[in-house]
Amino acid sequence: GNKRQSARRLLMEVKKRVGIKVVTSAHELDSKQLAQINTEVEIVKSILDMFHSGIVLLDEVDLLLHPLKSSLHWPVGNKRLPQLASNDNSPGSTARWDIPHFLIETLLNWDSTRPAGLPGSSEASAAEAIKSAVLSGIEALAMSTRPHLTLLSLSWYHRQLLPHLARAAANLLRLRVPLPDSEIVSFLTTGDSAATATLGDVEIQQLALTRLWLDTYLPHVLAAVHRVRYGLLKPTEITPGTARSRKLLAVPFVGKDAPSATSEFSHTDIRIGFTILAYRFEGLRSSDFRKLVSAVLADMEKEAGRPFTQRAANKLWVTWVVSMGARVKGFSWTGIPFAEMARGTRDEPPPGADSVWESCVIGESATAIRSQVWPLEAVDLRDDDQIAALEAILRSCPGVCIHYLGRVVFPAVLVNSDATLQVSAQELGGPAIFGVRVGFSGTPNDLTPASMGTTAYDPLCDGAIITRLTDPRVVTAATELPPGWSPKDLLRRAAVPGRHALIDCGALVTGMSNHEAAQELLKALPATMSGVVFLSDQHERQVLLRDSRILPLEHCSLDPQCRFTFFDHVHTTGMDIPQAANAVAVLTLGKDVLFRDLA
Repeated sequence: GNKRQSARRLLMEVKKRVGIKVVTSAHELDSKQLAQINTEVEIVKSILDMFHSGIVLLDEVDLLLHPLKSSLHWPVGNKRLPQLASNDNSPGSTARWDIPHFLIETLLNWDSTRPAGLPGSSEASAAEAIKSAVLSGIEALAMSTRPHLTLLSLSWYHRQLLPHLARAAANLLRLRVPLPDSEIVSFLTTGDSAATATLGDVEIQQLALTRLWLDTYLPHVLAAVHRVRYGLLKPTEITPGTARSRKLLAVPFVGKDAPSATSEFSHTDIRIGFTILAYRFEGLRSSDFRKLVSAVLADMEKEAGRPFTQRAANKLWVTWVVSMGARVKGFSWTGIPFAEMARGTRDEPPPGADSVWESCVIGESATAIRSQVWPLEAVDLRDDDQIAALEAILRSCPGVCIHYLGRVVFPAVLVNSDATLQVSAQELGGPAIFGVRVGFSGTPNDLTPASMGTTAYDPLCDGAIITRLTDPRVVTAATELPPGWSPKDLLRRAAVPGRHALIDCGALVTGMSNHEAAQELLKALPATMSGVVFLSDQHERQVLLRDSRILPLEHCSLDPQCRFTFFDHVHTTGMDIPQAANAVAVLTLGKDVLFRDLA
């Protein structure tokens, strides 16, 4: 009996990992299946015996065995929505993603000139306090607006920004938690739970989740750089075998514009936070926009029998179009049906509509219909030209992104399992698999299992690296980028006479492909530079010439003195490109650069 149960448990784990159907009940096993199990267990045992008698060599051991970068979570069992993941929109209800939606929108709209697109934003006083705090944080280098609003100092956040965000969050919780604002703020900032004794379970959960977001989750996601630490998969990166959750949610990135091959964020709220930010920064993809339109049309049909102008879905559609500085046919520029407007009322774009339109909407097809956007009942998913024009107008609308996530994405893929199999690469360094483990690394780190013993450092190596990096004959100048800099400004700064390479260790060149970066460099470089070397999406070394041709580096006869090399963030290590003997490079540094990256 014990052997039978242990064999079954081992087989379940093995079969789960290779995608074979798992037998879930011991009594379902007949003698033939048990014999097969015993055979497979013996095979697994022989493999483990072979490993245990062998030696494993671990290159870049500190990175490979990093406990926070090598974990695998494999969900098993029944799937269910997490707590507070209701899609109920009735007054007083709060979905789990409403809280981060509100907090993130409040911060992204810290400058009142930006379109909020989110009803129920924080009161004017709280918004003004947040704006003042963000401005002071930017001045104190505790926050940055490049490439987007990014947190640089955790201590500053807790000291200066969190109290104002807590007061704004109290506005959201006021209708859901029967407590005075002062007591809500007290709980959110200090954890004082004295006033929560009279609350129900759901109300306490809402308060506790908001406090967790303010204290832990929000600063974590704000500190990450989009398209460097997280982002959405591009259509070209999605294959038939891509998991649905990876198609719809933000995924971890291993570097700039380099999504992890198979990984996902394991923590539910972190997945929510990064996904909200990714959609807000990137907007909806074409496939996303079609799903959104389909869902809104379905909601409209549920209200059959009522006039279109009175249906909730149609009103929402008008609100989105108006928020982007456009007008729907049959409605005013402020979203009021013409039939409900007083005779003689002037109808003109409200203040700020033109600036919103110019900053958010791109495309001639959209401009042609700005003042006569189709109402929802006239939208046809089969009309590709119509959908393309509507997508150009609405894809970056905050309200559209929020509705799509709450209505389509999160309810469909944010599921938890009853149990999770967890493993990390740290087990490679333990005695359970390999008898002898030998690790190497070019940078100092002792994040290895204790069973591997004491790290043997190369004598004087660290000192030699630091000496070289601080030698004024090697590092000749250090420049701080001015406020308001952009990636294109950085490229122009690097493309000056006497420079031969840009090593983007700090992942500062964002928002453009390596090819586009090479084009910008070639525009700014002196005429003596005939080409720019860059790495393609397939990690191939290519040269962009002045006649716009792109050649493989090995087929290019340019002298190293006559070409410039752009090492993007992902390829700053492990990529060998020959340089001139007297080459001078520009190296970027960012807030996440470690000594390992610099060395």
